[in-house]
Amino acid sequence: MGRIRCSTHGVKKILFNQSMTLYQAKTVYLIGIRGVGMAALACVLQDMGKNILGSDVVSSHNTPTDLLLKKRDIKVFEEFDEKHINNSVDFVVTPTLFNGPDNIEAKQAYKLNVDSATYAKAVGIVMNWSTTRIAVCGSHGKTTTTALIANVFNDLKLKSTYIVGASEFNNGISGGGSTGEDFCVVEADEYVTSVGFNNMSKFLYQNPSHILCTNIDFDHPDVFSSLKEVRLSFETFFEENIKDTEKNLFYCVDNQALNEVVKENNLEGISFGLSDKAEYQARNIEIIDGQFKFDVYRRNLSLTSIKMLLKGDHNISNMTGVVALTHTLGLDIDKVSVSLSQFSPAQRRLQKLYENKVTYYDDYAHHPTEIKSSLIALKNLYPEKKIIVIFEPHTIARTYALKYEFVESLKYADYVFILPIYTSVREKQDNIKITSEDLVNLSKKKGVGNLEFVESEDVIDKLLNEIRPKDLVVTMGAGDKVYFLRDTLIKTFKENNF
Repeated sequence: MGRIRCSTHGVKKILFNQSMTLYQAKTVYLIGIRGVGMAALACVLQDMGKNILGSDVVSSHNTPTDLLLKKRDIKVFEEFDEKHINNSVDFVVTPTLFNGPDNIEAKQAYKLNVDSATYAKAVGIVMNWSTTRIAVCGSHGKTTTTALIANVFNDLKLKSTYIVGASEFNNGISGGGSTGEDFCVVEADEYVTSVGFNNMSKFLYQNPSHILCTNIDFDHPDVFSSLKEVRLSFETFFEENIKDTEKNLFYCVDNQALNEVVKENNLEGISFGLSDKAEYQARNIEIIDGQFKFDVYRRNLSLTSIKMLLKGDHNISNMTGVVALTHTLGLDIDKVSVSLSQFSPAQRRLQKLYENKVTYYDDYAHHPTEIKSSLIALKNLYPEKKIIVIFEPHTIARTYALKYEFVESLKYADYVFILPIYTSVREKQDNIKITSEDLVNLSKKKGVGNLEFVESEDVIDKLLNEIRPKDLVVTMGAGDKVYFLRDTLIKTFKENNF
């Protein structure tokens, strides 16, 4: 799907015109409300005093976002039906999926002249209501990094609004919320606004005062044909929002593609990372009592020390970026460091769920770069343990485009059970043929025998034949089967005295 470089000034004018309509709305209806971003937006709007309604498909019932919405007593219809949209609804938010503006409920809103906006536009509108507006972008790590910043604002009792791509983080804090509009931090997603209808990247509807970028990598092959296309979206986002008069871009200098975009476009910015090229650098990294500890320097000035509950060098880099941002904003860096040190993993971000004779982690990693980072982190923490992975590949397009990279990244595990590929509603599969068995065969051709295909209903029996005391098990993937496996695994470990 082709990308074009374009100005977003016209887009921001549209947002300005719709802003007052959403601001004054008493009842807001969100189509596809159980999507992780939609659910977070619903929480924000509810905190702002609005009545929230929404709809989604039955298969999203009992998911983490469904449970979150139930906690907040938000009414969710189990189907899309035009009768749900009537004159009592003041504003409708349309989804990235489910036919977007062509959804039956979106079309009904148009018939009744109810104002509506895509999810991407609605986030841009809400963001504009705040004074300091922070967009966290990157192919990997943006959910955790957004959650870290939101948690800092919460711990420092700042009036803030946040939208995080996780149902909950840090001991059950909702993925979205608002206590005021001095600060706003949101995930800035490079994915398209409406699949099949609007190819503009979601983050181009945002008007941030500050941008924090973790990395740029090739992903979403269902809408991007190459790394070059991914880079072009980020370049457009940067060029529209980075001001020449101030350094409001914070970027990880260790990521090659991101560093090239900054240099080739002569962008001003503040760098962070683990290498000595970074203005804000993580140094003296060590593992103490199962936790990563490191110091953050600005050039040669020591700023703080952090002993984090998160795992891996990638999260050290993310935290260093947060230190760079908050230090530049003038926040109390000692209080920031305490908040970062106490932050527990966002749900499904290398989250430890069980520890007895065996140790069990669950991780959302569904891209080869993320899988490799997580497995290296676990190897560093548990060098003596055998690591067994249960992996559910996410989307046909991603598995096909990155099949060699998946095989390479999974080599960092000792043994891997691969479930059938999760098929997304957002992709067409007519011209793409690949299965999980193909990954196993590709691995064997490369002389690696640690991958085994297994049907979802057989994975527990297979695991029990493989697992031994002191082993480490990690479930990986963004699909539903691997998520719903969590409780079953914990129950199995307890029943078998593991």
